[in-house]
Amino acid sequence: MEVIHKDPLLILEQYGLKKTNVRKLVLEVFLSVNHALSQPTVEETLGFVENRVTIYRVIKDMEAAGIIHRVVHLNGTVLFALCSDCSVHKHSHDQHVHFTCTNCDKIYCLDYFQLPDIEHPKGFQIETIYLNATGLCQNCNK
Repeated sequence: MEVIHKDPLLILEQYGLKKTNVRKLVLEVFLSVNHALSQPTVEETLGFVENRVTIYRVIKDMEAAGIIHRVVHLNGTVLFALCSDCSVHKHSHDQHVHFTCTNCDKIYCLDYFQLPDIEHPKGFQIETIYLNATGLCQNCNK
């Protein structure tokens, strides 16, 4: 994941979102890690109990804007990860491989493994493709 800048207020501005304190704090959480996070983990990392609905809406707004993207864990849990390009206002579908560590259970985006175009039957429209790899991350593989 390669983010050209890590200024949360600048990212929010470029993506057309209001620069509220809660949005800034939530984005700082995503900028501070290199793996996907669940909403409860974001709440726990913030260290204070903000209204869960507010955190949910902030995450949904950031996902809709293209700042973060949805990652589905192999167990069905929904997590979110920072999109690889938070420097240009573009909505990326982030169609890449997600790597789940079988030891620490963290999910990493493998942005350099882009998925090929997939032919689909006439009348079908593909919106999302999930491709998961599993194994040991570099920290657990030491």
